[in-house]
Amino acid sequence: MAVTIQNIADELNISVSTVSRSLRNDRVINPQTRARIQAAAMDMGYQGRIRRKQQRVSSKQLKFVAVFATESLQLLRNDSNFLRYMEGLEAEADAMHAKVIYEALPYDAREHLKKKDLPKSIRTGKPNAIICVGHLHQSNAQLLSEFAPIISLTWDYDPTPCDVVLADESRSFGLLVDQLVGLGHRNIRWVGEYDPQQLRRPYRVAGFIAGCLKNNLKVDDQLVKASTLLYKGNDLPYMVDHTKGITQPHLLKQWIIDEGVTALVCQSDRVAHNVQLNLKPLGIDVPQQVSVTGFDDQPTPQGLKRLTTFDPLIMEQARTAMRIAQQRIERPTAFPQRILHLTRLIEGDTTAPPRDLS
Repeated sequence: MAVTIQNIADELNISVSTVSRSLRNDRVINPQTRARIQAAAMDMGYQGRIRRKQQRVSSKQLKFVAVFATESLQLLRNDSNFLRYMEGLEAEADAMHAKVIYEALPYDAREHLKKKDLPKSIRTGKPNAIICVGHLHQSNAQLLSEFAPIISLTWDYDPTPCDVVLADESRSFGLLVDQLVGLGHRNIRWVGEYDPQQLRRPYRVAGFIAGCLKNNLKVDDQLVKASTLLYKGNDLPYMVDHTKGITQPHLLKQWIIDEGVTALVCQSDRVAHNVQLNLKPLGIDVPQQVSVTGFDDQPTPQGLKRLTTFDPLIMEQARTAMRIAQQRIERPTAFPQRILHLTRLIEGDTTAPPRDLS
C-alpha cells in the first residue's frame, strides 16, 4: 500500500497540514521540522510530492545537489549527523531562496563510480554546485567536479580542487587530552574506528598525538595503532553502527587491568559507544575504572552513559557550506577555501579522575 501524508503525520505525531506544507517546501515551517519530515518521508518510501517537488525548480533559482555517502536516503532519518546536515542546508537555502536536492551514493557505487551511475539531478540537472557530505573516494569527487563546483563537508579531496568546510578536529582532540590530564590521567590510549582502508579522520589522531606531546605523555606509533587489533577478524567494509565493531574485547581488559590505562580517547561517539558496550560484560565500570571520550555528539544508546564528547556544530557547518557554494557561483575562479569550525565540549558521565593504582 502506498504511503500517504496521513501515514507520515501519524508516525511523527504532527498535523497533516504541517507535513503537506513541509513537503511543498513552505518557508513558514521551520527548517528543522522540514528536514525531519522529509527524512521520514524518504524512510517510509513516500513517492508523492517530495519527489515531484525536487523536480520542479525554477530556472532562476539556485539549485544545489547534496550528495550523502550513505546506502540510501531512507537511512538519513536514523543518522542524527546527516539529519543535522539537512537541517542546516535547508535553513540556509531559505535565506538565499535556493533549492537543495538530496541524493545518496551507496558504498558499492562509490567503489567503482561511473558517469552513468550518477543521479539524474547531477548528470542532466545542471546543478549550480554539489555539496558532498561524508567520505567519498577521491575519484568520486573528481568525477562530480566535472558537473559543478564541489563543496565538501568533513573531507579533503586533494588534488581535486574544492572548497572544504569541517570541524577543527585536531584542536578538539588536543583539548580532550588537556581535559583528561587536568583530571589526573597520564596513561591514555587511543581507540580508532574500524577502517580497513585507513582513510578516516587523520586530523583526529593528529590532535590526540599533539595533545599527548604537549602534556609530556608517552605516545608512539605502536600505541596509536594498537586499537586496530581490537577489530581482528571483523570482515565488514566499515563500522556500520555502535553494536558492530570490536571483536577482541579482552584487549580492552588487558589495557585497563594489566597495563594501567585509565582513559580511552575514542575516534568517534560510535566507537566510544561500542567500547562501553564491550566493557559492560567485562565488569569494567565507566568512569570509575576507565574514562571514555568520543566525538560527534551522537544520541546516547539505551543502557549506556552520556559521553564526554565534542559537538561539531554540524548545522552551522552545513550553513557555511551553502554560503561558500553561493560565493563559488559568483566567483568561480577564486582560490578554494578551507574553513575550520570551532567545536563545543560536552562534559558527560564517562569521565572522572583516574582510579587509585597504588
